Amino acid sequence: MGKAYSFKRYGHDEIHIFEGYFHLDHSCDAGPESICKKIKLDQGKWHDNHVCLDPDKARYAAAGLGKLVCGECVKRLYASF
Repeated sequence: MGKAYSFKRYGHDEIHIFEGYFHLDHSCDAGPESICKKIKLDQGKWHDNHVCLDPDKARYAAAGLGKLVCGECVKRLYASF
């Protein structure tokens, strides 16, 4: 299946993006660290309603959250486009 993106809040309200893949049952997984490589999967907490997003929805969500999202994560999210 395709790539899936999930957002995780860490530290002083900064949000990082994790890349993973969708499964046949529409669930998804996440890589061991954020796409900027700054935080690990076991750090922070998932950001409300921002899990298992397809690439287009992830870009839209990142734009809506603005400066709360790690700039390096956004850069890498768009680099995969």
